Amino acid sequence: MYKRIVLLKSPDAPAVSALLQELHGFPGRVPGLVAVEVIADSGDRSLGYDQGFILTFSDESVLPSWREHPLHAGFRPRLRALCQMLIFDYPLPSPLPQEEDRH
Repeated sequence: MYKRIVLLKSPDAPAVSALLQELHGFPGRVPGLVAVEVIADSGDRSLGYDQGFILTFSDESVLPSWREHPLHAGFRPRLRALCQMLIFDYPLPSPLPQEEDRH
């Protein structure tokens, strides 16, 4: 699995919130995109990055097709027009093998 966290800063939070709702329809329509989570800051240390989303991909190899997918290609410029973004990508570590129960 591979994760992408996108943090957003915008003077028009309602417009960004409305746009982010479109992301919920992407899994199942974009190959390799497993899940979407829309997030909002509940603290006071976000430096104005108060909304965002987390994308979960099957693995890093699907990122080139994500970048070119028509849903993403149509979404990205509308989002960029509304806000500043910080993007953080990282692979999820493989789970540790479970030891057999020896009791």
